[in-house]
Amino acid sequence: MTTFSAPLVPAPPPVSAAWVSLHAHTFAPVADLERALHHDLFPLLGALQTRGELAGWFFIRYWEGGPHIRLRLRDPSPQAAAQVEATLTCTCAALPAPATPDPEGYYAAFVPPAHRTGAAEAYGWYPHGQVRAVPYEPETLRYGGRAGLGISEAFFETSSAFAAQILPLTPTRASRLGLGLHLLLTTVRALDLDTPGGVSWLREFVNAWPLFSSTPTEQVARARERAEATYFAAPPSLTGARQTYAQRPERQLLRAWEAEVRAAQQAYRAVEKALSYPSLDIWRSQLHMFHNRLGFSIEDECYLATLAALILSDRGGEHLHADWSSDHRAHEDSKLYPHGLAELRATTPPEPRPVPHWPGQRRVPLPERPEGDLTMPLGEVLRRRTSHYARYGQPLPLPTLATLLRGAAGIVDTRVITHPGGQFQVQRRPYPSGGGRYPWRLHLLAYRVEPLDPGHYVFDEHTGELVRYGTVPPVELLERSSPFLNPATPDVLPARQVAAWLLPVLDYTYLKAHYHHRAYRHALLECGHLAQNLCLIAAAEGLPHLTIGGFYDDAVNALLHLDGVGEFTTYMVPVGGPA
Repeated sequence: MTTFSAPLVPAPPPVSAAWVSLHAHTFAPVADLERALHHDLFPLLGALQTRGELAGWFFIRYWEGGPHIRLRLRDPSPQAAAQVEATLTCTCAALPAPATPDPEGYYAAFVPPAHRTGAAEAYGWYPHGQVRAVPYEPETLRYGGRAGLGISEAFFETSSAFAAQILPLTPTRASRLGLGLHLLLTTVRALDLDTPGGVSWLREFVNAWPLFSSTPTEQVARARERAEATYFAAPPSLTGARQTYAQRPERQLLRAWEAEVRAAQQAYRAVEKALSYPSLDIWRSQLHMFHNRLGFSIEDECYLATLAALILSDRGGEHLHADWSSDHRAHEDSKLYPHGLAELRATTPPEPRPVPHWPGQRRVPLPERPEGDLTMPLGEVLRRRTSHYARYGQPLPLPTLATLLRGAAGIVDTRVITHPGGQFQVQRRPYPSGGGRYPWRLHLLAYRVEPLDPGHYVFDEHTGELVRYGTVPPVELLERSSPFLNPATPDVLPARQVAAWLLPVLDYTYLKAHYHHRAYRHALLECGHLAQNLCLIAAAEGLPHLTIGGFYDDAVNALLHLDGVGEFTTYMVPVGGPA
């Protein structure tokens, strides 16, 4: 794969471009369809462009109405549009027609369970070989609004041209995934993302699927586990992938791709303030469309993005117990010396950081703490506090959960404190925090909190409310997130019995902006203070509880939809109801 000759689009299509859209339905095997596109359709499109009868084109694979190809033609002559439609019709008719899939079984992969019955009527179902002319309705908002749509459509054409070249060159799944990894790393390189930014961007791409689509969390977790297995098997091919990101790619194809991504990103940045979404968010959608053209499933995309993130965060083979390993270096690098004191002094007051509102958000007010609760003597609480590995079978009452959350992390009062950086107003919690910044926030996975609906919530200490973030993950994924929760291991915590899980989540970006290399130390100390509050109140309320620090970080962060870079958790605290 050393040559690249597909026609590229040097400039965005004009806003007034006339589009012709064709939907070609086929149940043919994917390999047969791709061969037909390569032999019949793509050469015709290139010839029409060369003769000036077609300004541009792009395609996607789509599911609604049954499996089909959507082909968009920009400013075709009437004769060119008719010729393309006739070619598509003949090509689809000549493809092998296996048995028609069951519509409900087919739609099960794309729509939520509640919508599967009658899906064929709701979404349509077209026979094999039918080609339809359908008006093109651009996703204007998703791709930048009026300011960004032309740039986006130009890159649709560019990535379609690349896909047309790549499909016949990568006939096997392994070869296409391998090239897809290099293309993904080249994309990160072309977007000029630094290592933490690149890792975060890739992980957020993965985390978005269960939040904003019907993609099951289980499917995303399976992709992550596949990627981790590949990474830790350390195949030689990963060495070349690391070099693709670290150095200018040697392959002409990758160099051409990098140049096109850079050019498109430069165009986005020129109108950044007018875009409907930040350009990096638009690039996630562009990446998904490119993967679609290459025939990757969402699970494939999550696999590649997770693997790429692991490669970017690679320690270069350093062993944890090397003489001067990363933990030793981090300890030395975070030491404080007199000459560096000035940069660690807070120059801005701590910021109130309530959970932001968004359309359709659901908030659940927590019951107020009654006067006189938590009156057990401290000495008795300390004697009672112990780790529990059983007795988690009871549900947790919402008022008891409210006592736990408000007592451990709620705002106690507002005070003015004198600090080396000046006088600051601090909304004080019941545990110490460097500079009164309180960068930790409690996430809740509620499975059996009565009468609360099961779900993923965040405690907003500013309002005393639970903010719903989404559904709870399947318990099986929690069991797979830690060796201490794996039911195949004797005497582990029975995760399926736990009523609720509390997970402190750190806004590391916020803290690091103030404490630089010292931030990680401050953060871990503060998490310990917060976790101790949770444990002591749980003991006072007679709640079984445990602190788990031994878990697979990326697995748990993914369950909470965190990137593991700017935001991450360091503790899992299972809590049961009172016996």
